[in-house]
Amino acid sequence: ETEAAEYHFEAVGLADQDVLYGLADFYTAAVQTQIKPILGLTVQVAGLETSIADSFAVTLFVENQTGYHHLIEISSLVKTNRQVLTWQDLAPFLSGLFVVLPAESELTTLSMTAEAERVQGFMQKLATMVELQQVFLGVELFTNRGQVAQLQQLSTQFGLRLVAFDQVAYGHAEDGFVQHVLQKIASGETIPNLGLAQSTPAAAYLRPIDQWVQALSLIHISEPTRHAQI
Repeated sequence: ETEAAEYHFEAVGLADQDVLYGLADFYTAAVQTQIKPILGLTVQVAGLETSIADSFAVTLFVENQTGYHHLIEISSLVKTNRQVLTWQDLAPFLSGLFVVLPAESELTTLSMTAEAERVQGFMQKLATMVELQQVFLGVELFTNRGQVAQLQQLSTQFGLRLVAFDQVAYGHAEDGFVQHVLQKIASGETIPNLGLAQSTPAAAYLRPIDQWVQALSLIHISEPTRHAQI
């Protein structure tokens, strides 16, 4: 949050995979730096139209107090369920939450295969699980232009709003190598080419607002969530 305050972000979101362990500290730090905390969670969800064996990431963000309690319920479901969650599992807990379908969602996967009937089928089933006004299509900072055009088409076709966001794992670009080393240590792996690892450009760092907006303008999105990096 220190870097976010330095860059004058109005809001920052946290949506770790499956767990909520960091939310309390994140919330406290954000409030202390006068940044709006956006609380979230990323989960894997089994396909609605594709094989049940397929799973896709879905990111959930809290809209209100009800959504916060539902986020806790969903995190508990993930931990107590031996199988990947289904949309039917999530449905009772989606009120009070915003649902973000990322660029590599089931919807975009079906759209890429030009299966119009299955795309319609997915949307019809999704509409029975969650109010579509709560659903967003996520556009990541480095999504290629073809994917952006696809997302914009789906947005128009189904009346879904686009939300621009970026994946952030560390504060500054120079922290990328250290983060890479720590990940390798945690997994018990070695780095075969240290020089290559050191020279590889960092990607998942918190960019200043002007860089973020400039990058999004290159893919024709000009209003990135009022500086809220989620």
